[in-house]
Amino acid sequence: MPAVLFCEGISRMRQRFVSGAYAFVIMILAAFALWPGLAAHAQDAISDVTVHGSAVARFEHPREKPLGIVKDAQGDVFVLRVGDALWQPAVGGMALVRGDQLRTGARSGALMELRDGTALKLGPASLLAFDETAQSQEGAASGVAAMDHGKLWASVSPGGGLERFIIKSGGAVFDTEQGAVFIEADRQNNVCVDVFSGSMNARSMADPAAVLVLESNQRLVVEGDALGAPGTISASFNQSDDAYTCLSQAAHKDARTAGAALVFSIGDSGAAEGEVVVSGTALIIFSSGRQQVDTQTYTSSDGALVFTAEAAVPDSAEADAVVYEEVAITASAMVTFRAEEQACTTPPAISSVSVSGQSVSQGGSTVVTVDTCGAVTVKIEGEATAACGEVSSVAVSAAGRTLPVELGGGSWGADLSLTSSAPVTAIVTARDSGGRQSQRYSFTVELRREVAPPTVEIIKVAHLSAADITGVAEVYRDNLESGRFVITGAAASENCAVKTVEVSLDNGASWVKAQDTRNWTYSFSPAQGAYQIIARAADELGTVSEDMLQPIEAAYYSKTQEDTLREVFEAMLQAYKNKDTSTFSGYTSSAFSSNYDSIEDKTNLENSLDKKFAAFAAIALRYTINDIIISGDDGRVTFQWDASSSGTGYSQFAVFVFTREPDWKFVTVRDNNTFLRYTSIADIVTISAGKTTLVADEADNTTITVTVKDSAGNPVADGTEVAFSATSGDIVSTSTTMTGQTTVTYTAGNVPGTVTVTASVGAAQASLTLTLQPEHAPLPPD
Repeated sequence: MPAVLFCEGISRMRQRFVSGAYAFVIMILAAFALWPGLAAHAQDAISDVTVHGSAVARFEHPREKPLGIVKDAQGDVFVLRVGDALWQPAVGGMALVRGDQLRTGARSGALMELRDGTALKLGPASLLAFDETAQSQEGAASGVAAMDHGKLWASVSPGGGLERFIIKSGGAVFDTEQGAVFIEADRQNNVCVDVFSGSMNARSMADPAAVLVLESNQRLVVEGDALGAPGTISASFNQSDDAYTCLSQAAHKDARTAGAALVFSIGDSGAAEGEVVVSGTALIIFSSGRQQVDTQTYTSSDGALVFTAEAAVPDSAEADAVVYEEVAITASAMVTFRAEEQACTTPPAISSVSVSGQSVSQGGSTVVTVDTCGAVTVKIEGEATAACGEVSSVAVSAAGRTLPVELGGGSWGADLSLTSSAPVTAIVTARDSGGRQSQRYSFTVELRREVAPPTVEIIKVAHLSAADITGVAEVYRDNLESGRFVITGAAASENCAVKTVEVSLDNGASWVKAQDTRNWTYSFSPAQGAYQIIARAADELGTVSEDMLQPIEAAYYSKTQEDTLREVFEAMLQAYKNKDTSTFSGYTSSAFSSNYDSIEDKTNLENSLDKKFAAFAAIALRYTINDIIISGDDGRVTFQWDASSSGTGYSQFAVFVFTREPDWKFVTVRDNNTFLRYTSIADIVTISAGKTTLVADEADNTTITVTVKDSAGNPVADGTEVAFSATSGDIVSTSTTMTGQTTVTYTAGNVPGTVTVTASVGAAQASLTLTLQPEHAPLPPD
């Protein structure tokens, strides 16, 4: 356990240095070997030290496992670690080890838990120190603490490797194995103990061999080291009642001298005015705020009780020089001494102040520039000097709030949290050990933020990547997600949090809030029409992202993509039937190509259609769509067709292939005999008759129908001449086509038998056979 002893201007001093709980344990064990294991351990750790002039004596002990933790800290609660010069704020979860000290301010408190399960509550304006565990002869450990002043509630539970809970306060030592107790001590060495449950042992420092056992519902008042008679209590254990007290202010005496610098906490004064008589063990307290160098007396080799105290200020130019005098008290005689101080009225002063390393003068201002959002903690620090005594405290307030201050010598520091850019007025004052206060040192602190605005981007518009959209993005009903038009994007800020993202569908005329921020989404139920989409982001300071260069334009169609492609396909075939090459070509991509003669590219396709439309007075085409398939920007229409104007079936099968440019465009055809080609050369001739059996009476007749198609399967041009012949009977020799067909009449002859009728166009021809029956049936044989 580190222990530090500071001495300055010492004229003569010899002191055994024992601090905190070490002191009381050693004093107990020197008189009565209650815990011999601890005595041996402590004696090894501390040695005599003689200090001359100015020096620092430091003892170090390794840290060991915590005695317990701070469960909660309310108000001003601070901890002083061994070896540290400055108190630091205590927080929940902080470990407590031997040598740590815990203090609370007014209207403050701290909850603690030791490793054996003992629960402690330190009340307002209290000081508690923890020391190492004591070892009994059986090897069992006990927790050791010392309370200088204040209130302590303790609920002691056995376990966790600790046998008992021991606490020293004033001139007495108390210990318990289990129970609920309340201990209160003042600065005059008066202690009161209430036992609510269990039992507690009490021992005087003057006679540690004598044990007084306190039972449940008993109270003990100790004045100095004098144990009183136990009394009874009727109250209940309630650590939430900070106003609870058991120490009567009338139970002790407070003697003061007229003009003397010393007061004492116990005993009677029989000295003359201006003198203080001290006998036995006493705590010496200076009215100026100076303290006795060692808080306990010790026994010298010649049997005298010795302590060291500030005695007097010498007659010199250094009014603040401190002189220490070693005072010995024997059992047979009382020692009387006088201490006088020269009057000093000069208040302390704040000599310098800086904010985040920038010096600021009294009444001045400073600007703290940051590139972040959120709360910013700035360090206010400086120096305070005392003309009389020492700087005992520094107070810093800002915006009406008192800030925790770390003080070491004259150096002090405080953390100020700033959240807005509004100027904050800070005030610093210092007090010296005599209670004198400095003039107020006031200044203003302004927070300036230089933060880059957030960035925002649109990543997807419905099914389309925003980076790929160059014109108007077409969105169809089947591109929606559960019937909603979805827009996604991302937003970021280099040093701040993005607070909101908003989306506009009308180029900024109105805005709606998106869901989430870093990866945001906005969805809506669309109406058919055009949208101009932009987005913006704002950080926690309200800084808005820069405007987008241009909106993303989107057009929503309430029909599906298949519906749109169907409309294009049907419009193409209607233009074909209307003999409208221009309209048909408008639906055709400039990249059109095919493997068929005469329509290898778009130009040849247009020429083929022009020739065909010029050759026919009317175009006949029947079709039915089988399927429409869309994959990305590619679409296919599968259908059946027939070029005859009548009939119910379809003789041909075809596939038209489209691509999105961005509208659907016809790029190729897959068809064994496409109707898009036109050669005008007869290649296919078919012939049929209305009936095939006639009477050979030179009057019976039938209709002969001939269909003529070119090599592409298209009807030949209107007016194409078809030649006819028959082996008997009567038929015209020629006839011309209309939409690829011609019809003639065949009249039977008078010779029964078979007749061959032939139709030919150039090298192409077709024939059929008719049967001629006799006009009258033959007579039966004789």
